Amino acid sequence: MDTEEYEYYIPVTIPTLAPVANVYSALDLLFEGPPADMGLYSDIPRGIMLHGVEVKDGTAYVDISYDGYTSNIEDGIISDIIKNVGLTLSQFEEIDNVELLIDGEVINSAIPVFANEY
Repeated sequence: MDTEEYEYYIPVTIPTLAPVANVYSALDLLFEGPPADMGLYSDIPRGIMLHGVEVKDGTAYVDISYDGYTSNIEDGIISDIIKNVGLTLSQFEEIDNVELLIDGEVINSAIPVFANEY
């Protein structure tokens, strides 16, 4: 009997108060985490805050802070955040790539937002 556990990225549709879905409201809800009654968890650890997002020339520049941490964020955590952000922003046609920033500092090259990359 196979007893391995697997992780899957599950799309969750959550209504927003924004009259039209927008990049910031989608990311804001992503960083809040999934509703508690759904039995899901997020790869984005508590303490990570969304500062803002700017879309320019097809690239979304997502600025976050990592409250309570004084050292560098582990690469695995960054990779998980990028996957979650990329999958969330893939719904917006105007976004082709994502760059993650911590307190305004670029930490990675632009990555595609294609769902099949993950």
